[in-house]
Amino acid sequence: MQSIALLTRLSHGMTRAEAEALGQNLTLSGYPAKVTYWFSSDQKLENFGASVVRREARCATAFKGLHDEAVSVLGSPTSTNREVGGKQCEDWTLSDSVLRICCRQIAPSDGGTGWMLLMAIKSFSPHKMIDITNGFH
Repeated sequence: MQSIALLTRLSHGMTRAEAEALGQNLTLSGYPAKVTYWFSSDQKLENFGASVVRREARCATAFKGLHDEAVSVLGSPTSTNREVGGKQCEDWTLSDSVLRICCRQIAPSDGGTGWMLLMAIKSFSPHKMIDITNGFH
């Protein structure tokens, strides 16, 4: 299943078991993703995120792949080419949530090859969009 299609199946209030089952083997632009869940005190899903960090990977390619997949599933984004904390980001407003994808190229401090940080987050409280400025990987 496409990662964006899977992300749209996550709904507010899912149990931990339901959310974790959907999040298994998730990929972003073909890269295996690390999944992060935020649950309420009664263990119901509140927000969901996925991230990929790869050395020598390029944001331009990875972000375009994820963007194209999102457009094919969700249509045009509601915001485009936003810069959030030095990352290119796009948002899709869904009926119950907001989906944000971002990518940032990270220049290494040692002068070696760079890293890419690619993220997708689904927030069920759009007015309280989780700050992913520094990533959550």
